[in-house]
Amino acid sequence: MKEWTVAIVDDHTFFREAARRCLTILGFKVVLEAANGMSFLQLLESCGAPPDFCLLDVEMPIMNGVVTARLLRERYPAIRIVACTLHWDETKKADLLRAGAHAILSKNMEPEEIRETFLQALGVND
Repeated sequence: MKEWTVAIVDDHTFFREAARRCLTILGFKVVLEAANGMSFLQLLESCGAPPDFCLLDVEMPIMNGVVTARLLRERYPAIRIVACTLHWDETKKADLLRAGAHAILSKNMEPEEIRETFLQALGVND
């Protein structure tokens, strides 16, 4: 199986660390981390190869997930977007999908559900 690369964009350091560990255990390679969308876009400009997908928090300071997803679709259309949040409703979900998110997951999902969501967003049937 291909080693898929991922970026984690979340303003909580603890969540980024936990997500990095979980994703690594699930077989993904974390190549970038950022505390907000603006920092992530700046990192993408200077990185060699962009990640296959990003785990993108919805609620962040400076640049939130909806704005970040829109800009990613425009500037880096090959990056698949998996938005994540602890609290969301149907309006927020619709906003994310319109902005370009390929999948949305809850931060309290089980690891195997997270893995399946990522693979579906990548168009892979494990």
